Amino acid sequence: MGGGPPSPCHPRVRCPTAFFMPSLPPIPHVTDRTAQAVLGHVRSLGYAVSAFNLPASLWGTVPGCVEMHAVDVKTGEQFIAKVIDGEGEEELKCACELAAMVGIDLEG
Repeated sequence: MGGGPPSPCHPRVRCPTAFFMPSLPPIPHVTDRTAQAVLGHVRSLGYAVSAFNLPASLWGTVPGCVEMHAVDVKTGEQFIAKVIDGEGEEELKCACELAAMVGIDLEG
């Protein structure tokens, strides 16, 4: 285990300190700083990342959600993570899901 702060998705696991030092500008529409750090790690692997906060439908028949995309700039391979609103910390959960999709092991 690294000696840095706890992992944002798994508090018992320590992450390298560099994981929390993004050198790129923040992703627009992402307000959670820990989610920004996770997405910064995804970007550091060569992915273009975008995030969308989609509101619920006017009639309430479709719930709101957070959706994040990662595209490998070399191969064009795409990953899409989506978390439905309702349980809290949707941005962080979505960022962790996207990180797992691109092969980042946040557990250790």
